[in-house]
Amino acid sequence: MDSTFVILLVIFIIVSDAIVLFVIYRFRKKKKEQENLVEDYINGHGYRYIAREDKTFQKEFSKTFSKLNPNFRWKNLKVQHLFTYPTEEQEGKSLCFELEVTARNYYKKYFCYLLENFHSQLPECSIIPRSPFEIIFLRKNTAFDKTYKVIPKEVSERLPLDLKEQLVRYFGVSVIYANNQLLITKEYKSKEEPLQALSTCEEIFDIVKMYS
Repeated sequence: MDSTFVILLVIFIIVSDAIVLFVIYRFRKKKKEQENLVEDYINGHGYRYIAREDKTFQKEFSKTFSKLNPNFRWKNLKVQHLFTYPTEEQEGKSLCFELEVTARNYYKKYFCYLLENFHSQLPECSIIPRSPFEIIFLRKNTAFDKTYKVIPKEVSERLPLDLKEQLVRYFGVSVIYANNQLLITKEYKSKEEPLQALSTCEEIFDIVKMYS
């Protein structure tokens, strides 16, 4: 083999490796910068940023809520950017975070508002938005039944009419109440920021807590 060709091949391999390493470095740097921006954004609005991720909590969350929300079932759940309220009265009672739900050819991103030790007169259930496909072929009389499905199904009749009427005003929101935990999730819209989604979740919480 010609020595010149060998030298050129070695140079090509070295340059290719250098380019790949540079691209990886830039990607990681950009991701780090974006994560820092989220942390600064949360802290800058007076909330207490906890962590970029928490594997232990993520495992517990997945185990509990994958069973309660069919949109989470058989999918990978990734919890990130956890934060809470700054006051001692609120701290420890609620946890806010982003949730990425992925599977093959599937991606959704949610904002989550989780409250521990929440007691309500409402029956334990999951109130989940219907998919557009379901809505097209669904024959239901009320706006609530067209917009949401309740799990278990028989609980729907026991939910207050006023609660149903208020929930239909929101898009992409789910409410899960089980084991004295309340989880409110909001599917992100395009360019929606975390605290905008939090504001919607707080409105939902104000509605739900009227029945506690």
